[in-house]
Amino acid sequence: MGACGKGTLGTPDLNDATLDGVTSNCLHPGAIVTGICRHVPSGLRQVLLFFLRMVLKDAVEGAQTTLYLAVSEQMEGVTGKYFAECKEVTPSAKTRDEGLARKLWEKSEEIVKLKPQERFF
Repeated sequence: MGACGKGTLGTPDLNDATLDGVTSNCLHPGAIVTGICRHVPSGLRQVLLFFLRMVLKDAVEGAQTTLYLAVSEQMEGVTGKYFAECKEVTPSAKTRDEGLARKLWEKSEEIVKLKPQERFF
């Protein structure tokens, strides 16, 4: 799985647990210019940002897939899918591994100390 969370581990389980009328999808917003360079010395930061802005999205562009999934009538009832650039795409094979997804979910429950009555599964 890529460092940017390129995948949908857990989404199918969430899909099974959704309440009537509630959907759950995953998305990759793309590579976005953020404030991550704010601690880089000013001169170098300006050079980096000059080049990064040529290839990376700004915040408005990066929000488009999120907004599309949230408000598009075409997405009504669509659940358990993965999107990039406002289109459904197939996530990597590793992220479709149900056994790995289950382990991740159980470990997450353990880390946040989820109580039995708070569990969906």
